Amino acid sequence: MRNAITIFLIIAAAVAGWYIGNQRTGDKAAEQTTVTANDVSVPSSIRGIGKLQPKTGVLKVMAPMGQKIESLYDLEIGSSVDLDQPVVKLAGGEQAHMELEVAKARRMDAEKTQQVEKADGRLKREAAKLALADAKAKRNEVMSQGKGITLLEAQLKTAKEMYQRLHNLRAQPRTRKLVGQTDVDKQRLVVQQLETKIAQSEEDIRLAMKRIERAEQAAQLDIERLDSMLGQSALPENTFAAAEKAANTAIEMLDIKSPVDGTVLDIVVQPGNTVTNQPVMLVGDTSKMVCIAEINDTSLAKVQIGAATTITSNAIGSALTGKVVSKGIMIGPPSMKDPNPFSSVDRKTGKVVIELDQAEIASQFVNLQVDVEIEPVMDDVNDSADPDSELEPDAESTLELNSAE
Repeated sequence: MRNAITIFLIIAAAVAGWYIGNQRTGDKAAEQTTVTANDVSVPSSIRGIGKLQPKTGVLKVMAPMGQKIESLYDLEIGSSVDLDQPVVKLAGGEQAHMELEVAKARRMDAEKTQQVEKADGRLKREAAKLALADAKAKRNEVMSQGKGITLLEAQLKTAKEMYQRLHNLRAQPRTRKLVGQTDVDKQRLVVQQLETKIAQSEEDIRLAMKRIERAEQAAQLDIERLDSMLGQSALPENTFAAAEKAANTAIEMLDIKSPVDGTVLDIVVQPGNTVTNQPVMLVGDTSKMVCIAEINDTSLAKVQIGAATTITSNAIGSALTGKVVSKGIMIGPPSMKDPNPFSSVDRKTGKVVIELDQAEIASQFVNLQVDVEIEPVMDDVNDSADPDSELEPDAESTLELNSAE
């Protein structure tokens, strides 16, 4: 019985080995199927693994860490969004709006205070103008006092003449008895009093004019100062503007917006969640879809820009078509895992971008891993061969399939 089981296991292992060998050989044959013409061969197709992506990529919508999600604006996976359309609303709107109202209230209080100060300034300006007018009136009044001095000077002149006559009469022996010394002294006293009075009036006028000039200067300075104050705003505009801008920015930051016109591909968070370092949502413009293919480095040189491409997957059903639009120059380990368990683990690949014709179908399978077949570059055949001649079965140029035996 034990011998029978052993024989059965050996036979099963041999069959499995034969099957796997044929499978690997078939895969290799599919990759290396060639057309031979005058000993010049090219692969009939270049195979690789790819992933369906929007042409502009899958964009991560990020939010500040630690914030709480309030709502998703009734968006679902597959919803269309516009550029800068709010997609996620963060909590904290009530506090942000309160801060904005406080900033506006501070501005209003400052404006009212300034209005009161300007009204007071206008009153003070009117008072300064009145003071200036009063000073000018006093100047005119003082100037009129000069006429009194002129009268005193005339009296002084007459008094001096009288004194001189009396003095002369007193000095002559013939007329000395006509004028007493007392009369001369009295007249001299009158002259002295008039001189003193004129000097005092002149000093009073000089001092009054100085006071009037100072009053005029003070009133004029007050008017100029008040004019300057009334013509300028004493409000700290920059401070208020900065406070209001900061509050508005805080409100705007509560709305996380879409970075592109496109479709919601995935929603990572739900209302009530706290934002981490992960995106809150994934969006992308699926109107144009591409396949990011990874091609073995040994076949990458045969990939030509504009080459026709076929994309297949069991998830899609029907094949998709497209063309190569760009080819990378960086070679490295593949990022996508080959579903064939017997594929080489140390293979190197390059990236090829394929623009798809059926974007609407592909948009339903974003990030789907697919199989890729690309038409290779056809090498030039032997120059001696006639490009118009047909290949005969018995000719030197034959068609053959390089399949493993």
